[in-house]
Amino acid sequence: MKYKVILLFLLSIVMPQHTIAADSPANDISIDAQLDQSVAYLSEQAKKTLLALYYVLPKHDWYVMLQVLAGAVDAGQAHVNTLDDSLKKICFSTNNSNTCFNPKGPTGATGMKGATGATGSRGATGVTGVTGATGATGATGNTGATGITGATGDTGVTGATGPTGATGITGATGATGITGATGITGISGFSGAITGSMFFGLTGTFLNPLLTDYPSPIAPKTIPTTGRVPFPQDGPTAGGIIRNPNILEPSSFLLPTVGTYFVTFRVHTTQPGQLQLELNGVELPQTIGVDLNPTTAPDGGHPIIGNAIITTSAPNSVLAVINPPGNDVTTTTLTITPGAATGSIHANAQSLTILLIA
Repeated sequence: MKYKVILLFLLSIVMPQHTIAADSPANDISIDAQLDQSVAYLSEQAKKTLLALYYVLPKHDWYVMLQVLAGAVDAGQAHVNTLDDSLKKICFSTNNSNTCFNPKGPTGATGMKGATGATGSRGATGVTGVTGATGATGATGNTGATGITGATGDTGVTGATGPTGATGITGATGATGITGATGITGISGFSGAITGSMFFGLTGTFLNPLLTDYPSPIAPKTIPTTGRVPFPQDGPTAGGIIRNPNILEPSSFLLPTVGTYFVTFRVHTTQPGQLQLELNGVELPQTIGVDLNPTTAPDGGHPIIGNAIITTSAPNSVLAVINPPGNDVTTTTLTITPGAATGSIHANAQSLTILLIA
């Protein structure tokens, strides 16, 4: 470079009196101090120019230039007469000539492109911009395919019943249906005139208790013909059912026809007890009468009512109502209760009804 050649040439002809190492920095002495030591008599403008050159020249070249200037000036062989503020050139004169050199050499070739630096960190997200105006409504798209039918919903609440409609016109009578099967034949009724009889007995009244058909109580049966309830008066009769005329069979009745009979008896006793039918001297267990008030209290008495169907196997069978055998004589001897109500003028009726039904 041109200024290097000039500086080396000046260095060869000028004896420097102040030197600074060209290959090293200022060794703890600032640049301003070095200028003051080397060329203290330079103007302030020249110092500023040299100081500016320090930051644009290679350090070695700057120190060489400083040594040349310092030596030439000290020897009285040169003085600086031009310091260009634009840093384009420096001029100084010697005994023989006036010399200038440019501190800035020609522009060197463009160096190789350096490697791409690392990507910088991502900057902060900017402020959200203002929402733009709503665009125009687009054209209606094609109708999509029909979706799958959803599940059937729950049945709703039943609505209120509507008003009854007007009665319609009566339809034509339908055809007669098929005749149904013949029903079961009913029970045969009584044939012809009814065969039956009623027998009864009366008690005394409140006003006349001694006028009675039952002066004595009735003990349970112990031997044949005993324990029988008398029905000494005849009621309506038809068909031959009569009181037994045999004096050896008191309080008994004849059933002249072999057949089936419906028998009812009704007796009111003072004591609780039982009554039963006897046919031809044999007690019939299925005919025990029911005590409708089975208590020991005398008030009200004990009505005993029996209903039974019996069948005879021989004509003129003998029927009687008895106090059953085996009952305690002390407690089950029965008194037929008189009409005891105050002011009663009617007797109590005990009755026996016999009907031939088949």
